[in-house]
Amino acid sequence: MNKRHPRRFPSFVFLASILGLGICATASAQIGSGYTWTPYTDSGVHIQWQTNGSYSKHPLKVDRTASDGVYDYTSSSNVEKFILKGSAVNRIEYRGKNYSSGVYQFQGWLRVNDSATSDLAVVQCFHAILLKWYSDSGGRLRYHSASDFDGTSAELRVNLKTNARGVWTKVNIIHDASANRATVYIDNQKVVDNHPTGNLDSFYFKYGAYDSSGSDDETIEWRDVTIFKRN
Repeated sequence: MNKRHPRRFPSFVFLASILGLGICATASAQIGSGYTWTPYTDSGVHIQWQTNGSYSKHPLKVDRTASDGVYDYTSSSNVEKFILKGSAVNRIEYRGKNYSSGVYQFQGWLRVNDSATSDLAVVQCFHAILLKWYSDSGGRLRYHSASDFDGTSAELRVNLKTNARGVWTKVNIIHDASANRATVYIDNQKVVDNHPTGNLDSFYFKYGAYDSSGSDDETIEWRDVTIFKRN
């Protein structure tokens, strides 16, 4: 989603159990039993967006509403809305800290609004994994592998779900940065199994809405998002 600016921001403690989403330190991942998964919290977690070729960011606040006329972000009752309102903005996303080793898991529920007509990147482990939503097939969720980022690792592009428009879809991404492998579950079903992600030096999770075409009225909702580290 943000290929051109891999290290624009300083490091933050890794994105996670977001302030205001009501997820406590004892929460456990629903995928990957047999391990201890610890959610992260950090006051430095932020949203970022790009308008007219320049980046901006805000620190996360509980139940924050942010807008500059071409995008909106709201967070309330465990649901976050990322809204692109015109061609002057192409993304609004949460971004977490770079990491280079260990095993991490992204977990959340995704819903794309009925009026969305463009192809949208909705979540990524940057430099490793990209999930995109397409407007055909009733709303199609698709996996793109690290080869789309580094051009060298094993390529994989596979459809994860169709008829996904307007419905909640559970997404779990497990990334083993030490072994450079990814496993993805959609609605608790494994759809990508231990696939190579590329031998790169840093990664981070980010999620929200990224529409390179800059179309109007694109709304992405994420609820109950947590990012975990495996102990």
